[in-house]
Amino acid sequence: MKIIGITGDSGVGKSTIALRLSEKLNCPFLDIDKVILNSEYLDTESKTPHTFKLQSEHFNLLIDNLKNTESPISNLINNLVEQEISKLSKENKTIIVEWMLLPYLKVWQDCTTKILINANDILRRNNAIQNNLITEEQFDDCVSVARIDYSKFNYDYIFENNYDEKTLKNILDKF
Repeated sequence: MKIIGITGDSGVGKSTIALRLSEKLNCPFLDIDKVILNSEYLDTESKTPHTFKLQSEHFNLLIDNLKNTESPISNLINNLVEQEISKLSKENKTIIVEWMLLPYLKVWQDCTTKILINANDILRRNNAIQNNLITEEQFDDCVSVARIDYSKFNYDYIFENNYDEKTLKNILDKF
């Protein structure tokens, strides 16, 4: 099985690129944000299911938990992703996985191709506001602070997204 991992800051176009690449390669892509947001966990005290919601002030705490591969949060997210990949791998030889924090997950080591998407901060901001239907204040309060240092990780490809068809075509032509 071939796993293509795509990562980068929020709003750089990971989902768009993953979708178009999955169409080109005729394979599924796994948006880990959707896996997490659509999953429920059982609260051990109240025994009631809860949906996992990430508040911006907890972003660094999430990163710290993912760095600690034995933390409950790390285990939860890694298990959710592994389950989804297991479901998809039964029918597909290639899977595209995309998430901003992907390099912190165990599956990152299994990625046969690792891609980092970058974008100019002004373009990223404008694109995130337009595509996610958020205000400038919401971007500044949440999306802009959700950044990690990607220089600590290795990549097969690093692309600069200019949010135009030419850039997208250049990226897709590599595959």
